[in-house]
Amino acid sequence: MTLCLPNQAIVNIHLTSPTHPNFLLMQATFLCCSHSWGGLELNTIRLSKWLQARGHDILLITYDKSRMYQEATNEGIPTEVFEYQRRHLDFGAAKQLAQRLQDKGRTSLIIAHYDQAYLAALAKYRHFPKLKLAYWQHMQYNLIKKSIYHRWMYRQIDAWITPLSYLQQQLFQHTTLKAAQIQLIPMCIDTRPFVENPLSMSEAREVLDLPKGVFLAGTIGRIDRQKGQEYSIMALEQLPYDDLHLAIIGEETLEQPGYEERLRELAMSLGVSERVHFRPFTRNVAAAFRALDVFVMSSLSEPIGMVTLEAMASGTPVIGTNTGGTPDLLLQGSCGLLVPPADPESLTNALQIYYLDRDLRQKATDRAREHVIKNYHYEAQCDGFEQIMAQW
Repeated sequence: MTLCLPNQAIVNIHLTSPTHPNFLLMQATFLCCSHSWGGLELNTIRLSKWLQARGHDILLITYDKSRMYQEATNEGIPTEVFEYQRRHLDFGAAKQLAQRLQDKGRTSLIIAHYDQAYLAALAKYRHFPKLKLAYWQHMQYNLIKKSIYHRWMYRQIDAWITPLSYLQQQLFQHTTLKAAQIQLIPMCIDTRPFVENPLSMSEAREVLDLPKGVFLAGTIGRIDRQKGQEYSIMALEQLPYDDLHLAIIGEETLEQPGYEERLRELAMSLGVSERVHFRPFTRNVAAAFRALDVFVMSSLSEPIGMVTLEAMASGTPVIGTNTGGTPDLLLQGSCGLLVPPADPESLTNALQIYYLDRDLRQKATDRAREHVIKNYHYEAQCDGFEQIMAQW
């Protein structure tokens, strides 16, 4: 079922916000056509909910019968279904998208999935010149993209929202975007469920059926080759502590099956299968973090590790790979330990350091929690998006 909003011209209604006594009630339309379910999709649902809770008129455009559509519907986010066939030059879909937006009186669009930036740019260029476009960046921009086609696409974008300074620098190096187009807004979390979690570690492990009385390192998130869970298993095998275990919590990437089975076979071949505990995706993420003695972000490259922020807010010590956005989140190592990606020996050393030094773990977690609460609570992200929308 498609939930449709009536045409509305919302411009001068003032509400009260926890951070701003007076701000405009505005429209925010998100375009995120995706069959996947990962950080990008979850972040889009989260921000939609937060902005909706602050009184804004939210509409999410996505694929029918996708996990994204199901989650949005469950959360009460108004949703419009949309299908398109080609990433580039899909003239029919561009016309249809522009017509949908015009019919609903939606004059701005936030693009959450990079593939759809080209489609939205085409819709604006050919059919809806007054449409304001914002692209919300979730991924790294490592390739140089300065062709005539890319230059044309960038000219259609009114605001390019990037969450970290290192990503902003990539844009200056690899694109022709102007400084005035690029907006730095952090990717944030609701810190309260993690900071205020009433569960003890023992209770959290009982909820997830994890062993008590052991030192438990763990990863939380998609089971995927890019997440590098195999290196945690390799590191575990090198440590001479029988009470050091590993939890791998999450679901396998749907488009790339087989990696979880590979991890299980690796643990078996290294003789550590009894100390590696696989658990499915859980909505009680706060309990998962509370169950761990150490969180391991072992990704080969992680643009913005939301689970890293959640671990920091939970007071769980973090070991992260020294690539992507993780060094920025961990303040270059002052809020956790950094190791090279795909390096089980370095990960072994970091696990041993935290296993042996409780005081070091505590100092790092105290700094990390303070840093996240101050800089990455969701209200900062909402404020940034509201500022952009208010200009339109």
